[in-house]
Amino acid sequence: MPEVYMALALLLSIVMLGYLLKGGMTLATCAGWVILTCVHGLLFKPLFVFFDFPSHEVLDFVLFRLLSREEYWPWATVSLLAYVVLFLAMMITGQYRKPPERIRQSGQVQCFNNIALGIFLAFAVVGLAGFIIAFPQLLASDSKNAIASGDLSDYNGGGVWRSLVELAYLISLCSLVNIGARVSLRASVLMFGMSAVVWLGFCFLSDQRGAMLFSMVTYLIAYNRYIGTVSRRNMALAICATVAAVVFKTLTRLQAGGAAMQESLAGTVGNFVGQNLIEHGKTITIIKSVPDVLSFQYGWTYVNAVLMLVPRSLFPDKSVNLDTTIGNAIYGCDAFGACGVPPGLLAESYLNFGAIGVVLMPILMGLLIGKIDRTFRDGKRGVAFDMFYLVSLLYVGMAIVGSGISSSITAILTQSISVVTVCYVAARTVHRPRILTVRQVWA
Repeated sequence: MPEVYMALALLLSIVMLGYLLKGGMTLATCAGWVILTCVHGLLFKPLFVFFDFPSHEVLDFVLFRLLSREEYWPWATVSLLAYVVLFLAMMITGQYRKPPERIRQSGQVQCFNNIALGIFLAFAVVGLAGFIIAFPQLLASDSKNAIASGDLSDYNGGGVWRSLVELAYLISLCSLVNIGARVSLRASVLMFGMSAVVWLGFCFLSDQRGAMLFSMVTYLIAYNRYIGTVSRRNMALAICATVAAVVFKTLTRLQAGGAAMQESLAGTVGNFVGQNLIEHGKTITIIKSVPDVLSFQYGWTYVNAVLMLVPRSLFPDKSVNLDTTIGNAIYGCDAFGACGVPPGLLAESYLNFGAIGVVLMPILMGLLIGKIDRTFRDGKRGVAFDMFYLVSLLYVGMAIVGSGISSSITAILTQSISVVTVCYVAARTVHRPRILTVRQVWA
């Protein structure tokens, strides 16, 4: 059975990466990130189990505490088939049959008022300051779980401060639009630099290393779409600088020593083997726990994702998110804000709708992702949709399949509020229309 699974996973990965390399799907699309997430979770992670690497004991601790190795491969094959269906559904609505031609479209594209962006940036700086004041231990500790709490009544994840800081990410992308339109060019460049420093600095402090890398990808996409082709040299420099920051942050955590070092090492290993993104052992464990440990939710996790937007100070009795619920109920975590387990698309679908969810939700999500990509590629919805795509929807390709639908709903709704507010206010206050060349970016 393991050999059959690995052969199927290898074949699917070759087909997916073939489309990625041919240009039909690229890292400028949601589907491209679905492909990378699937190759990582369906082929790369099972290789550790197949070769029993780094050791039998490590894998027992990371993956096989709550399931047996005998049930791993049959369930993994079912999971693999579900992602094949998702891939085909993306193909249907996304129309990724061949690389589209590079087209330049000239016309009036709404740019943004730098004064308005500056005001929003001030809110982002306040958010960063508030986050540091609320969690000063982050400046002295290398553990992102320093904000965790053992009592839900005392738990504060800093959601309001985080939402304010995320404005800086959106502002930096809006500034790239202004640079392409040559709107007060020096001011726009300065605005981009300041907002990018605020956002990436927050990611560094809060140990969001994945967000740092992903942000650099979106900056390159926005530059290529609104300003011009990114040279290979500049692309290499940008990526190397970001990777260096991520490696530096990882090394500082590993040098912490004691329990912090053990936690950091476990988290680093977990990024490659364990519960992050797609992972068969996690999926099997959660499905086996329904309904004995967790009852069927019948769509409640999606509704609760909307309630997550309400600050706990206004709604003290609101439920915790699904990641924390799973970590507490199934994996025995006794803290809030730490050791949550994101269920992924398949496990959350089963938790809500049983076996029918495992069949239908990959189809629906594949159709949705393809439609989103096609809308962005066509470039007819305007710059506000582009900002929403870059800030939120592009990440959906990785988040929905790896983390789950409910956490994606919370992120999308939170970021849509920011996008609508900033784009409406900052775009409405522009007095002179600008002609901006928009490139249909697919590579």
